[in-house]
Amino acid sequence: WPGVVVEAKPASLGVHFRSQPEVAAELEQILAKLIAGSGLMMVANRMVFDIQSRRGSKVRTMCRLMREMKPAAVLYAGDSRDDAHVHRCLKTARVARLCIQIRSNEVPAGLFHNADLVLDGPAEMASFLGRLVRRWSARPSGPPPIPETVAR
Repeated sequence: WPGVVVEAKPASLGVHFRSQPEVAAELEQILAKLIAGSGLMMVANRMVFDIQSRRGSKVRTMCRLMREMKPAAVLYAGDSRDDAHVHRCLKTARVARLCIQIRSNEVPAGLFHNADLVLDGPAEMASFLGRLVRRWSARPSGPPPIPETVAR
């Protein structure tokens, strides 16, 4: 289909159909047939079908990182169904957290009911992070140290 873009990601494959939304249903059926029995799964996100391993997901990755890094706090922002699942998972975690939804017309309004904060897009997210860094930098002790595994 003209306008459908395939994006190779480190742990998945994204099939974007933003410029051809009318092909979504047909594309979903064809992709489902292609991956049937392969151990892969398809996740419908914002105008994209993500093809990924059944063993790997954003929730599983977040859980693994939290087990390994044992953070004092987590800030997680996102705009997709997978991100809403991570928010739900973090609500039950025993760690301070801030779950941020990046608002989109392409995602159902009630999907992010576990978000602590809703922002109106990437520009507002960047502005929020800038304010957060300025506040940390103004503290007498300065910003918190960045773990070496994250700083890379």
